[in-house]
Amino acid sequence: MVVLLVACIGGDPVDSTPDSTADSSTPEDTGSRDPLRDLDPSVLDAASSPCREPIAMKVTEIHDGDTATMQNLETIWLTEKVRFVGIDTPELSGSECWSRDATDALKDKLDGKVVWLTFGRECEDQYDRTLAYVHRGEDEFINMDMVREGHAFSFPYEPNTTFESRFEAAESAAKSENAGMWADCY
Repeated sequence: MVVLLVACIGGDPVDSTPDSTADSSTPEDTGSRDPLRDLDPSVLDAASSPCREPIAMKVTEIHDGDTATMQNLETIWLTEKVRFVGIDTPELSGSECWSRDATDALKDKLDGKVVWLTFGRECEDQYDRTLAYVHRGEDEFINMDMVREGHAFSFPYEPNTTFESRFEAAESAAKSENAGMWADCY
């Protein structure tokens, strides 16, 4: 009766012969998993005594040049609005010079991509946004890259000031090279 039922719904009978080439413990790599998810977060720039452990997230929406909404990769129904700590970009709401350019630069870097967040001593600001350092791998520290490319200002946010001197140096370099907003706005 079961065989007849399988035949009626168009299914093939199950082959119970073991396949010696198949390894059921290792899923097939379809190429769709971002390899960044498997990065060891200990290689990323992070503050000492962080308020929480590093976490992999997927960027789902870019709000402006220093804020995005991200989805937790382990618990996909959880999202967080993330403020990129240590930097500030011109405000879209005030139509400030370079605000659209900074937003577009962040979209080009991160929209729909997997990132790692690392943290300082404080994890939330007064607007309930997560404060984080954002990484696209060991060599892509997005907060720092935005400053270095002239899309953002160095903006120390107490007590998360671990990279303050590095952000300031990146801003000085961007200014001296007239990168991004430093050529068109200042």
